[in-house]
Amino acid sequence: MSDQFKEVVLAAWLYNAGSVELLEAIQDCLPPEVDAGVVITLASQQTVPEDTSLAFTQQLIAYSSRLSLGLSDSKTNPEAVSKQQSHRGEVRAVPLINILTTLHLSEKGSPVKAFNRLQPLEEAAILPSSSAKATQEEYKQHWTQFRADFNKLKGLSFRQFLPALVSLLEQYWWCIPASDQDDQDISLFQHAKLTAAFAAALYRYHTETGTCTANALYDTAAQKFRLINGDMSGIQKYIFDLQIPKNNAKLLRARSFQLWALSEVCADYIIEDFALTSANIITTAGGKFLLLVHNTDKTLGHIEALQEHLETYFLKEFAGKLFFILSNGVELSALDIDKEHILRSINEVGYNAEECKQRKMQKALTKHGAVLSSLYDDLQKNGECAFCGVHPASGLDGDRPICKHCESLKKIGECLVKTDGVVFHSDRLKDMASFEQLVEVSHEKQQRNTDAQSVTYIINKFQAGLPRINLPYTAPKEKDGTIKMFEDIVKDSAGNRKLAMFKADIDNLGLIFTSSLGARMSLARYAEMSRILHYFFSTYYAYFVEHHPSYNNKIYTVFSGGDDLCVLGAWDVVLHFAYDFRQELQKLTNSNPSVTLSGGLVLASPSLPVRNIAETAEEQLELSKDFNGDRAVQVGLVTKNAVTVFDTSVSWEDFHTYLGYGAQLAQYMNDDKLSTAPVYKLIGFANREKQVRNGNIREMVWRSNFRYTVARTIKDENAALKNLFLSFGTADSILKARIAASYALYANRKSTEEGV
Repeated sequence: MSDQFKEVVLAAWLYNAGSVELLEAIQDCLPPEVDAGVVITLASQQTVPEDTSLAFTQQLIAYSSRLSLGLSDSKTNPEAVSKQQSHRGEVRAVPLINILTTLHLSEKGSPVKAFNRLQPLEEAAILPSSSAKATQEEYKQHWTQFRADFNKLKGLSFRQFLPALVSLLEQYWWCIPASDQDDQDISLFQHAKLTAAFAAALYRYHTETGTCTANALYDTAAQKFRLINGDMSGIQKYIFDLQIPKNNAKLLRARSFQLWALSEVCADYIIEDFALTSANIITTAGGKFLLLVHNTDKTLGHIEALQEHLETYFLKEFAGKLFFILSNGVELSALDIDKEHILRSINEVGYNAEECKQRKMQKALTKHGAVLSSLYDDLQKNGECAFCGVHPASGLDGDRPICKHCESLKKIGECLVKTDGVVFHSDRLKDMASFEQLVEVSHEKQQRNTDAQSVTYIINKFQAGLPRINLPYTAPKEKDGTIKMFEDIVKDSAGNRKLAMFKADIDNLGLIFTSSLGARMSLARYAEMSRILHYFFSTYYAYFVEHHPSYNNKIYTVFSGGDDLCVLGAWDVVLHFAYDFRQELQKLTNSNPSVTLSGGLVLASPSLPVRNIAETAEEQLELSKDFNGDRAVQVGLVTKNAVTVFDTSVSWEDFHTYLGYGAQLAQYMNDDKLSTAPVYKLIGFANREKQVRNGNIREMVWRSNFRYTVARTIKDENAALKNLFLSFGTADSILKARIAASYALYANRKSTEEGV
């Protein structure tokens, strides 16, 4: 049997492209290395070829399409196959249901479905609408636009064509349902991607095992697949562990980018080493990825060799500051992937990954030892880098010794907010190339890359013929385009010049991915959720910041992607940003009560080491994760969906309300209608109520003291101000009043106190 892998992969991607007419129209645009006629025959499946091997691959692709939907019954249920194929090529008139608006955790309220608009993938398009519709005429126009941009792929080699095709399909297919029957919440793009993943894995399995027969193909009990997990350990510690407290903006941004890029490069390298394609990267976000590979007798040994190689690379590149874990994975059959069993399979992958974490870097340490002789010798000779404190110095940055790694990262950090593209050289990982050799970031406008071994990506924007990646990086800039230092960012803050960090992530993410779909759970839906969330936290986040008049050129991104983010900025800007970003998530999910966000906010001097700020922000986030709402209503019930600031955890609605109260108090102070003394006393009363809740009942007298203070310090003619103060006089309100009081003291331009 001749090698038809490239043809099979392309045909699987295009299997649901539409009519034969459309496929024939794009035939001339396919890469010169492939047999275009074979691709079109396999993708259209209109006739059964005389070539038995080609007939087998036809069956393989059709079966892969079924597996993508979580169905393994093609052999026993031919009617289902016919039903699926009968809808291929039709112009549908139904919109895609946004899957995030369907998720339901049992203890949460019921969600309300919303739909994605039928339009190319742009940032604002990702927000669904309860009334979105799709007509046949709109679909026809959409497909016409798709065909026009497909023509721009003509002339690309297979290596350049495939990632460009993937971006093109995502651009147009992200908003089309895979089916107008039961799968209206799975995008055609995600369905096509998994179809290509299963087709590639099945093709490799059957050709390597010599079992290219229909009976072998439909053997649902054979463990033909393996799901493996990749993960980097110590991410946040590495990002924030900077030895020099000042002027770290470039390094901070570059380290965050480095970890994202390394995750992508490692996933690409593994998949290419298995002779598969990017379709087999099921999910990648937050320094983690999930891969689907074929499972033959050689697979486990293959994984072990990759483990040793990548562990060695991370040991060499990070000297123990960052670890890489590649799991052995879990063997799966077609039955293990269907809707009834996929949840168990995914959980098993997670358990296996946790076991592997207990043995992290074991293979590299066994082979190379805990002490790297060359690193030790160079440190003895040249001294350590002042910025990372790990690698030997190779030069000077001003008067400080700097290593080649940090010097390279500083250049990348400067370029990140200016460039429109990056180049990946995943193949160089084979030779242990340094990070700057694996990933190129430049100021130059990206064009088609002619290097057969590399891939050029456009950042966040779609350009037909080039692949797209999603990056979140924003940074305040001076008029000359240089990035502001943290000391300069706070100059635009109201009142005290403080920096604020906001850290946040999705609540109960593990439960959402494993329990919110019930019987509807499938690998396609799992991947669809991951893809949408990552797009929101990366591309849409950057769009929101850059197009919002209050946040454009004011928010510094430390990291954002997957399901979490961390940003810095002037304290008053970041506090309001936190609430507004949460509101954008509400729009994405149509206010689904099962998908919520919790965050932590901390205010600090810009001269404080960023790792200290990050540690405190993480502590505030953890307090939000323990939030149980108003005591009188929800005693002992952890509800989350909260934010913590000034050591006070509140719901997002209360956070917004008490920020507003804080602004009112600040205005009264600026108008000389309110002194700082009663505002400080609000914080004191809040502290006393905390003591009451900790068992010190003697402090219950604070309520009498509170009313006395209001009566004595606020004049009767200031009725609005007095009523505002009196509204803080309950046990629950006084705790929240700490937010209002602290905000007012920070915002009051007459205030010079630092310890609020």
